Amino acid sequence: MVMRMPLELTRAVNINDQNEIHQFARQFIPSLEEKISNYAVCLYTMSPDHHFILGHHPRHHEIIIASGFSGHGFKFSSVVGEIIANLALNGNSSHPIEFLSPQRFSCLSKFDWLRVYPTWRLVYIKANLIP
Repeated sequence: MVMRMPLELTRAVNINDQNEIHQFARQFIPSLEEKISNYAVCLYTMSPDHHFILGHHPRHHEIIIASGFSGHGFKFSSVVGEIIANLALNGNSSHPIEFLSPQRFSCLSKFDWLRVYPTWRLVYIKANLIP
């Protein structure tokens, strides 16, 4: 994984990526290495403190921010959906989300927000495991 700004990110899989994947497979899952059939690059965002960013926009209360799920937000989609619905309909949530508030970054300028949302480049593989 490499942290970069989104516009600087290379979406192509290079030989170094492939070598790292094959080395990992050889070491930990030897039977997988020969079955790798495809490579792909995906992107995800992560906040500086590695927590989600979830809550009302600091200056525009009608906007709800749900971001920075660090590649594992799908596991929380049902509760995040409930929280977003509660924020939109009621203005608050019964879940303890204060520590996730976008307000924690309110000291940043609008240009510093780019640094709040670094993008990670993750190369993943497709393997033919069934003959």
